[in-house]
Amino acid sequence: MPDAWRAMWLMVSYDMPVGSPKQRREEARFRKMLEREGYVRVNFSVYGRFCGSTQAVASAKDRVRRGMPASGHMLMIEFTDGQWGRIEHLHRGNYRTPDPDVEQARPVQLKMF
Repeated sequence: MPDAWRAMWLMVSYDMPVGSPKQRREEARFRKMLEREGYVRVNFSVYGRFCGSTQAVASAKDRVRRGMPASGHMLMIEFTDGQWGRIEHLHRGNYRTPDPDVEQARPVQLKMF
């Protein structure tokens, strides 16, 4: 089996209430925990991390579960490295500052490490 189909990524997507100062602190604490654990932001409230193996994914999932605040909604999705590499990240217009090396009208595919 090729390495790209054995190595694993974990994507965490969450939606948490931020109506009160306490809820905002809890969301910030969770987001910072993800960043300390090595997750990179893919989109708003969506983070991804290379785990290497299914055992590392299971361990990472346990740590995320323990760090989740009492309220909110979260999805954890496992991808093989080959599947992660085929994800297309597209943005156009004024959503982000355009890269001078890339035509603004052309879709851009980003690959993380």
